[in-house]
Amino acid sequence: MSNKTLKTLNPTNIPEQFGGIYFLISERTNVIKYIGMSQWDVYSRILSHDLSGYKVKILRVKDRNKIRWYERRWIQKYKPRYNKFVPMKRTNYLHNPYNQ
Repeated sequence: MSNKTLKTLNPTNIPEQFGGIYFLISERTNVIKYIGMSQWDVYSRILSHDLSGYKVKILRVKDRNKIRWYERRWIQKYKPRYNKFVPMKRTNYLHNPYNQ
C-alpha cells in the first residue's frame, strides 16, 4: 500500500464525522489484520477495536455510497486474518456496479 493513498492517524487525531475505510496493521509484522469501513463516523468504529499493537491507516472515500464496494475490493486483495467474510464475487473494475 502506498503512503500517498493511505494516511496514518492516531486514534486521537481522527476527525469526527469522517467516513472511510480503515486498516488495522500489526506493528510487529506490518501485516494487515483487519479492514473495516464506516460511512459516517470512522472514529467511533476504530475505537471499538482493541488497538494495542496496531497501526491505524485510513483511506478516505469521497462518495459514501461506494465505500462498501471499495472495502470489499481491499478485503479481497489482502484477505485479512480477522475479517470473517471474504467476498467470492470479483469486484474489479469490470464488475463495478457504479460504472454506469
